[in-house]
Amino acid sequence: MRSFFDSNNLDRNLIPPYVGNRFHTLFLFCASIYYLTDNLDHYLTSTCCKPFAKDIRNTLNDPTVQKCLLVGGLYGKCLTGPWMKKLYRNSEISNLESGKYLQLAVSRLKDLAENPIKLWDPEFNCFDVDVNEYRSEEHTSELQSLTNL
Repeated sequence: MRSFFDSNNLDRNLIPPYVGNRFHTLFLFCASIYYLTDNLDHYLTSTCCKPFAKDIRNTLNDPTVQKCLLVGGLYGKCLTGPWMKKLYRNSEISNLESGKYLQLAVSRLKDLAENPIKLWDPEFNCFDVDVNEYRSEEHTSELQSLTNL
């Protein structure tokens, strides 16, 4: 897969290593796969010779799977990405202090449940983190593809 990424001028960091919270990694993978669907489709049809490639390609292109990937990526943008930035391994915030940020997140999640269109708002997140603080360069286009529908 690395050589495919390199030959197609794709940043290898678009498929992240496992780092941090499992939910964050799951949602980040959803966003990455959603963003890379066309490239993965090309890989599965032109490069991958495994017998299961056709099944993976069919599943990947299923509209329900695409919707799940999109929503998972949006939750990563709104919830777990900002959580990782604000609280994960942040020695400046004590466990006791983190409670106020978690209360804010719960409040924002309730607001999101009442108004789900906020998932597509590029600036909305549950921890009130500046979006530019937790967007890495390689994921900026990816996140924009999730919110620019």
